[in-house]
Amino acid sequence: MAEAFATEIAKSLLGKLGSCAVQEFRLAWGLEDDLARLEERLKAINAVLSDAEKQQSKNDRIRLWLHKLREVLYDAEDVLDEIECETLRRQIKSIIERLAEISSLKSEFNLSEQQPIDEETEMNRSFENFSGLIGRDKDKERIISLLEAPSKVDHDAHPFVLPIVGMGGLGKTSLAKSVCDAENVKSHFDLKMEACVSDDFSLKQVIQKIIKSATGERCADLDEGELEKKLEGILNGKKYLLLLDDVWNEDAEKWLLLKPFLSKGAGGSKIIVTTRSQRVAEIMGTVTAYNLSLLGQKDCLSLFNKCAFKEGQMELHSNLVAIGKEIVEKCKQVPLAVINLGTQLYGKTDEKEWESVRDSEKWEEEGDGILPALKISYQRLPTHLKRCFLYCSVFPKDYEFVDLELVQFWMAHGLILQSSNPNEKLEDVGLRYVRELISRCFFQDYKDGMVGAIFKMHDLMHDLASSLAQNEFSIISSQNHQISKMTRHVTVLDSDLFFHKTLPKSPNNFHQVRSIVFADSIVGPTCKTDFEKCLLEFKHLRSLELIDDAEFEAFPKMCSIRRAAQRCEVHDQP
Repeated sequence: MAEAFATEIAKSLLGKLGSCAVQEFRLAWGLEDDLARLEERLKAINAVLSDAEKQQSKNDRIRLWLHKLREVLYDAEDVLDEIECETLRRQIKSIIERLAEISSLKSEFNLSEQQPIDEETEMNRSFENFSGLIGRDKDKERIISLLEAPSKVDHDAHPFVLPIVGMGGLGKTSLAKSVCDAENVKSHFDLKMEACVSDDFSLKQVIQKIIKSATGERCADLDEGELEKKLEGILNGKKYLLLLDDVWNEDAEKWLLLKPFLSKGAGGSKIIVTTRSQRVAEIMGTVTAYNLSLLGQKDCLSLFNKCAFKEGQMELHSNLVAIGKEIVEKCKQVPLAVINLGTQLYGKTDEKEWESVRDSEKWEEEGDGILPALKISYQRLPTHLKRCFLYCSVFPKDYEFVDLELVQFWMAHGLILQSSNPNEKLEDVGLRYVRELISRCFFQDYKDGMVGAIFKMHDLMHDLASSLAQNEFSIISSQNHQISKMTRHVTVLDSDLFFHKTLPKSPNNFHQVRSIVFADSIVGPTCKTDFEKCLLEFKHLRSLELIDDAEFEAFPKMCSIRRAAQRCEVHDQP
């Protein structure tokens, strides 16, 4: 699974080799024979890639072969994108030789040629957000009763903190949000806020998120002291309800730094914390944690049937109902797994398709029912959507996607296939990709916004994409400031660390980087010099995502962008 990109890259390369631009250069540069051999090698390798990717989890040699192949394919893609360069001939010859060596090894693995089958997805289904709240009514009532209970007078217990603890995929976030949105809860508070804390607990970032939730302000230009004063002013004298979602921090000192500012709210203020960690609950909770249990088997089956069958379809396909029950049993009472597989089978009536899910070898891999189910869902994606999904892991957890912006990011990396309809723009094709991934529950929390559809990715979906991509992506944060030569995409959570430690120490590891995303809760490049570094150091950069507060009105003149596929966004400071 680690080399899941290989098939999609090979397919993209074959498409590029057949393009009009490359055909012209074949003749202009006398590369007819070389490019023909390159295309021949690619076709031979592409024919067995589907079988190789299926076998790699059980064969380390195939996994290594795929890893080497992926690196050559990436280099070939970079060469074709720079096809006007004078060094093209030498680079093409080098790549042909490397591909020939790799291609000669494929006979050792007894791989069979297979034609990948892209599924047609039924797009008439509404974008219903399956929250997994079926069977959670009693949990909701109990949590509300805990919130309504009188708060302790003890100053140390202010504010009241209720942790909701449970394994990933149980629906903790959906349940907590449902509680916060209940009318009989909202009426007790002057202010309602939420912030996803996720993996990297930074006091500055958490405060920024809380302020943004309360006021809509980003406050990226404020330092930590100014942020703290602003938060105090917002909470002072107000009875608030705050949801701190997906907390991982087990360092008590970090919580103790944040708690005094949250204590500025009026008596009766309440905080709900969702976490997978009992240790987090012990550190933050002022009352006994609410442990969310697995969903009852009967409720799981009801949830699956709601996701998998059209209205009136169950009565017509009793054979599928029986297979569905067996699939649900393999999901081990985890709602996210149930929802995901149910939506994959929605509208499908071929018994063999249902059996292929039930009998998938992925169930035998390690996991609690969640990751095996999600891997099966990923395997069932059409090939054109697999790479689009994996590229989403370059954005941080809890990132709020806007449909057209994500489509433009995909376009910058050449992930969107040209429609057979000459009147259909790439943007329209990309928006169809988005709708398809939403309908398959790879995205969630869908809603219409002023600038387009807005949605998020479940943190376990993000984990899946990250695990499949592995060394393709690196996150630069206070906990990690290393980057390898295999990294193609970089997420920066700490720009100061990135420019002054990571980049100077490993300059040679950045030439192959294709995208950089500066997380939206912090400032990106803080000066023109840093900005120029981004464009000069990264020779194959295709997209540079900056936050809305970046202080650049135009690209530096010295940094011209030649590739049509490359897209670097710079937003004016408000």
